Amino acid sequence: MKLQLALIATVFMLTACEQKPADTTEPTPEPATAVQVAPTEVEPEPEKPAEAVALALVTVTAEGTTFDPAVKPEQIPTGAWYCDMGTVEFARLEKGDGKCPNCGMMLKEKLAEGAAAPAADDGHGHDHGDHDGHAH
Repeated sequence: MKLQLALIATVFMLTACEQKPADTTEPTPEPATAVQVAPTEVEPEPEKPAEAVALALVTVTAEGTTFDPAVKPEQIPTGAWYCDMGTVEFARLEKGDGKCPNCGMMLKEKLAEGAAAPAADDGHGHDHGDHDGHAH
């Protein structure tokens, strides 16, 4: 009986293997899993110190030069008179009437680095000593 069982089991195994459908197709690959990669951060160039960045001086005529686009006050040559609105749209080498012909603002003199600003002229023709005799 043992022999019969062994024989039946062998026949069963052989027939089971023969009945198995032949798999002729390649196995379907698993779908690719999306991998999120963090964007590569590009290190910004270190900012140069203000002293290292020198702006080119502009040319200013005696009669005046209009700048379009406006330039930075640092670009105006020393001694020139300019319209200071944060940027400079007009400058000239002579004070003239002291007003910007484009907007009417008072011109400012470009002083040498570290120079003290001159005292403001109050229009009444003398220094400001003790003011004896003036009614205030």
